Amino acid sequence: MGFGQSRWAQAVSGMRSAPLNRIRIGYFLVRSELLCIVRDPALAAVLVMATLPLAVIHFFGAEVDQTVMLHAGIEDASRLVGGFLVALPALLVGWIFAMRFLEERDEGLEQVFATSVSGIAGFAVMRLAAGSLIAFLLTFPTAAAIGSPPEMALLVSLCGSLQAIAVGCLLPIFAANRLEGIAYSKLLSPLALVALVALADGFWRVIAAPFPTFHSGVLLAATSGSGIGTIVAALAVNLAWAALSIVALARTSGLHFQRGEGETE
Repeated sequence: MGFGQSRWAQAVSGMRSAPLNRIRIGYFLVRSELLCIVRDPALAAVLVMATLPLAVIHFFGAEVDQTVMLHAGIEDASRLVGGFLVALPALLVGWIFAMRFLEERDEGLEQVFATSVSGIAGFAVMRLAAGSLIAFLLTFPTAAAIGSPPEMALLVSLCGSLQAIAVGCLLPIFAANRLEGIAYSKLLSPLALVALVALADGFWRVIAAPFPTFHSGVLLAATSGSGIGTIVAALAVNLAWAALSIVALARTSGLHFQRGEGETE
């Protein structure tokens, strides 16, 4: 365990559990988490990649649409692939925080966190909350730039934040270490591509319906007057994946949503 990590654990363990100190703990954990991500070249690069869909749509969306229309006769091309573009940031952000889980597992830090005020679950909740917020902040402007109505863009972003939670939990469940996590990350691109099935009809939509990213594509293509069934289905599927992933991670990793052992009464 490095010097910076030991200072982190000692500082968190030394704080009492008063409400104000809990806010200080949360701020300290989030700040430290973001610093760890920025200082890791691989994680920082993936975070930059998560911003690329927004940058591409904002700066080059019109030019791409005109070029595709001129050479292929396809109108509004950026909106057609929009499902993939809005799904990608959330999945990448989820991958980043999954790698943080696996990195701590590799370094044996879980037992250190278990004796802190927050406990292992406190660190997990902080990480998942931070990941979902970052995914939301990246997905909303991307959906809006593609041309989705504000209320639909908001729903797409909520789904994106839930997808980040699901990915952040699922990778540590199946991967024993960071190397295996990198190997499993190959599945993220096909998962993002599932959002494009929203453009299809009939049988393929039924096959893709259980996947959360499919519903991001459906909502992105929807209008303000879309039926309540579309919205309910999207939120239900994404909530189910996020909730089941959290439960599965808690059971497989020994996370218990209670106070850490180091907290005094």
